[in-house]
Amino acid sequence: MQTTSLYASKTRWFWLLLILVAACHASDSGHPLSLMAASGAAGAVTPAAAAGNGSTVSGGPPATGGGPVPMPPAVVSSTTTAGGSAAASAGKSGAVPSATAGASAPSAADGGRPARASAGASGKPAGTAGAPATTTAAVDCSKRFSAAIHLALEMTWPETIGTLAGSGTLHVWAKATFSAEGDTWTTQSRACGLALPPLTTQPLLDGLKLGYEFPVASFDNPAMPTFAGTATRQNGNWLMNPGALVLGTALASADEPWPSRQSLMLVDHDGDGKPAITVVATQGDGFVLPPTDITLSSVADRTYVASRVNIRISAPDLGCAGRVEASAEPMGFDFTPVGCHVKDGGECPSSAANLYNRYLPKLMLGTKGKASLAPIAEQASCADVRAALPNAE
Repeated sequence: MQTTSLYASKTRWFWLLLILVAACHASDSGHPLSLMAASGAAGAVTPAAAAGNGSTVSGGPPATGGGPVPMPPAVVSSTTTAGGSAAASAGKSGAVPSATAGASAPSAADGGRPARASAGASGKPAGTAGAPATTTAAVDCSKRFSAAIHLALEMTWPETIGTLAGSGTLHVWAKATFSAEGDTWTTQSRACGLALPPLTTQPLLDGLKLGYEFPVASFDNPAMPTFAGTATRQNGNWLMNPGALVLGTALASADEPWPSRQSLMLVDHDGDGKPAITVVATQGDGFVLPPTDITLSSVADRTYVASRVNIRISAPDLGCAGRVEASAEPMGFDFTPVGCHVKDGGECPSSAANLYNRYLPKLMLGTKGKASLAPIAEQASCADVRAALPNAE
């Protein structure tokens, strides 16, 4: 067991106290880790026909003042850079328009027309070996293109009996394909990565860290859902409503109140045969595995969760011709553990999920966020998305 004897002795009475406090609760439902920071339509989720097939979010356009303005036609000579997996195959369109670092967005004097970008290097995530493969093609930015998206969203949480209050950054990666339809753009997006900030235990529990990691390989699973949204012109910027990214569950409406743990319709989106989405507990470097009971006889190495991230993006350009920096408006975040796996054992008892939902802090989105968009091949993988927009922190 990875906890020390000192940690164990300090936490035995702590978890006993949690159980005693739990006895005062009349309901077994607990509270989910949720926040709906602002109201607003974000589309509707169609429940999957069968577990593992994913759910689909269809989003309506946001309210706009004045008529939307379509992007003027332009054809961009492009270069695909992708660690090998995103290389464009013969006869396929949607290759990545190349861009130099810090490429500027089209100006009003250009009528919003995407510029022809010159070749440049893109970032690679740690551990990626070898030079990226390169192919050339052409993308018509007036009809259809794809973009990698990285979101950095402020996050805070209150103090609890077991953890300190804190703040950090929620990182989200997604891939969006834009298609022109009349006076607007429709989008089809899929999540490509999610990274939560770590929590810190109370000083009485040695100020150790708790962390939950979404395995990056999960996001390339075919069962991962896609989400429908829109992008429209408003006040000189593009307002993108990609639809709420809902993982591990299916909702009747993307902006409906987040269900209790018992009411969630779980979907195995990562295809591992376990309910919802599996996240891995961080180990080493000051991190400890969460105990599953008051005796500390076992700890959890994997947790099954359902989650929802809801945002809007305001950008000067949609990222077809080169990298664009934009602002993100946090709309809401939800995160509910629904089960777990015991290290060197079987599945956790339901009481462990009850403890998680009652005593882990509510993770809350702040009021600000940043978004980056960069051109990507339509057939690019989620690994290519993360390589195109690596986390700089």
